[in-house]
Amino acid sequence: MLAQQNKAKKAGGVSDNSRPSTTDTSRSPRRRVSHLPSAPRPSSSRSAPKPKAEKKPLAMANVNGVRPGGSSMRLPPDMGPVDVPPIDEAKFRAMFPEVEDVPLSYLREMYEGTSQQFLRGLYRSRINVPKTKGPVPPELEVVLSDRAAVVPTHILVLSSSDPNAGEHKNLTYAIHSVIYAINCSRLPELPPAGSTPTSDNFMLPTVRVATPSPETFGMLSTYIYEKNFERMRSCLVPPNWATDMEAIRKTITTVRGVWLNALRFGVVDKSLYEGLEDVWQEVLRAVSQLTAPVS
Repeated sequence: MLAQQNKAKKAGGVSDNSRPSTTDTSRSPRRRVSHLPSAPRPSSSRSAPKPKAEKKPLAMANVNGVRPGGSSMRLPPDMGPVDVPPIDEAKFRAMFPEVEDVPLSYLREMYEGTSQQFLRGLYRSRINVPKTKGPVPPELEVVLSDRAAVVPTHILVLSSSDPNAGEHKNLTYAIHSVIYAINCSRLPELPPAGSTPTSDNFMLPTVRVATPSPETFGMLSTYIYEKNFERMRSCLVPPNWATDMEAIRKTITTVRGVWLNALRFGVVDKSLYEGLEDVWQEVLRAVSQLTAPVS
C-alpha cells in the first residue's frame, strides 16, 4: 500500500526536500526575566546615607487571590539548546523495507492522519508486569481489548537516568516501532517485533531505556503520535495552574522532564521545542509575578 502511495506521490510531482530540523535553533533573543531583586550594596562607613527600608526578596504578592508559599528560586532564562540529529534514513529503510523510497515527511503526515487508531492500540492495551522483583523479562504479556486498534509492537521499560533520583520502579509503555522510528533519531535498538497476534493475549519484546523523566514520558509519547501541542499545553499549564509556588514547582518539573525526554529520544519536531520554550516563558512570568517585591 505504501509503495502505491509513493508512486502516486511521485506522479503528482511532490518531493521531500524539507526534513524537520531541530538543530536550527536560531530565534530572536528572548527578554530575560528578572526573578529576584538585586541584593543591596553595602554602604561606605564614612558618609553613609540614611538606609532605606529594605524590601523583602520575596513579596507575598496576591495573584488570582492566592498568596505564594514564600521560597525563592533561580531559573534559566530559556530551555537551552536543541541538539538533535536527523533521522538516519538508511537505518529506517532497513527496518521497514516495505516503505521503499517513500519520503519521510510524507510518512509522518500519513501516520499523523491515522494516529487515533494507533493510540487506541496503546490505550486499550494492558501490560501484565510481574509483581516479583528482579530483571524485566525479554517479553511481557499484553491484553488488547479493541480488535480494531493497531497492535503495539514493543514495550519500553523506562528507568531514571538521574543518579540522584533514588530507587524507583520501572515504568512500562507500549509503542509502535514505525511511529517512533519515523520521529525519533535516538531510538534504541529494537528487537524484531514478530508476527501480528491472532488473539487478544500476546507477548511483546521489551526494551530497557534510561531517560531523565520516566513519569512524564506518557505526555511526550502522546505528542509523538498526534502532534497536537495545544493539547500538551493544556496539560502542562491548565487554567489556574499558577496558584502558588508549589504548583509552579510541579509545572517546572513536568516541563523540564518532557523537554529532556524529547532530547533523549531525539524527537525531530521543531514545533515541539518551540512550544515548550513558550510554556517555559509563561512559567518564568508566573515566577516573576509571585516573587515581585512589594512596591
